[in-house]
Amino acid sequence: MISRNEPVIRVLSEQVKRLDPSRRFLESSPTGRIFNNTLENIRRDPFGLHDVHGPWEHQGLKAQYELYNAGTSLLSSEFGAEGMTNLDALLRNMSPAHLMPPSRDNAFYFHRGAWWNNYPLLQKCFGEKLQEISQFVRASQLLQYEGLRYAVEANRRRAFQCSGTFPWQLNEPFPNNTCTSSVDYYGAPKPAYYGVKQAYAPCTVTARFSGQSLEGERDLAASFFWQSDAALCPKQVRTVLKSQEGVTLAEKVFHPEDGCEPGRSTELGSLCFPVERIPGELCYLLLEALDTEGNIPAKNCYLFTKTELSPLLNLPETTLRTAVSGTEKGWLLELTNTGSQAAPGVWLEDPEEVRQEGYLYFEENYLFLMPGEKRLIRMTQSNMAKKTVRISGWNVRTSYIFLS
Repeated sequence: MISRNEPVIRVLSEQVKRLDPSRRFLESSPTGRIFNNTLENIRRDPFGLHDVHGPWEHQGLKAQYELYNAGTSLLSSEFGAEGMTNLDALLRNMSPAHLMPPSRDNAFYFHRGAWWNNYPLLQKCFGEKLQEISQFVRASQLLQYEGLRYAVEANRRRAFQCSGTFPWQLNEPFPNNTCTSSVDYYGAPKPAYYGVKQAYAPCTVTARFSGQSLEGERDLAASFFWQSDAALCPKQVRTVLKSQEGVTLAEKVFHPEDGCEPGRSTELGSLCFPVERIPGELCYLLLEALDTEGNIPAKNCYLFTKTELSPLLNLPETTLRTAVSGTEKGWLLELTNTGSQAAPGVWLEDPEEVRQEGYLYFEENYLFLMPGEKRLIRMTQSNMAKKTVRISGWNVRTSYIFLS
């Protein structure tokens, strides 16, 4: 920890005292008394984690959730989860000859983000079945999305014992191949951006569970929480467990009573379903809150696997139907899963963002679409240039929509 004995810190402290005597000056972050957010520190001194940092790496399909479920910090002022940059940004700064393997043994990856390179974790979570650079990018970004949004959700659920949670980081000043940033070097969002955006929404409905992998678990057990910055209390919260084919395996509906406290998390109840009764390797937990007028102030989706995440690489293909209409401020994209399989991680991008000024902004992104589900996504742009939307995912063919 940096102290006021450091010349620069001492000067800053003196100026704050001179210019604003009523203002408290905190010389550094973290402040302790325990500095690092680890399970070992939580168990050793659970009340000693005041302003803490870390970790900056996804801990694993179980350990990530165990850590943040056990959190006791008063302020989590710096932490993160690593993910590869967007494929367009990677291809802009790397020659094809140097793209593989995306590990620290590759000097080009060591130079561009050695600390955050998560090649060993990817191999572990996907059973060493990743073969192409596009697969590595998709897999790495999924872990960042899941790991970072769950960490923010878990910290927010602890309000007001936890007074703040600050992910590191939004952007980056250098085109790293792997980094904790939520947008790439050119400002294009990675999936984690949309996961964190949802986790910080004014109204959230979230789940607490022991891990993304159900290996070794008898049941998929989850507790559900509602949280609103205002005093809004939903009429009902519907939770549904679905298979990869979109079959409903379990369903519970909760009716929160009036009196939800602003900012504070309200536990709604729980769901428990035997793992042996889940067909296939993957399943999805869907959460949806409804207000008295039938609006949806919050929703969420969690992906689970019985073992590891390699089944994502061999999912049966599903089909998406698209339709675009113009609005005063941009476009409205209607996206429908017309196939018989769930479509996890449907990703919308502006493929020209690394070469073109301006951006195309999606109101929501990185979608998990059940069979027959339709989603309306508002799109706006920062300039008048013609734009293209690229649509991709784990089990959908890449397609393009041209906007004018």
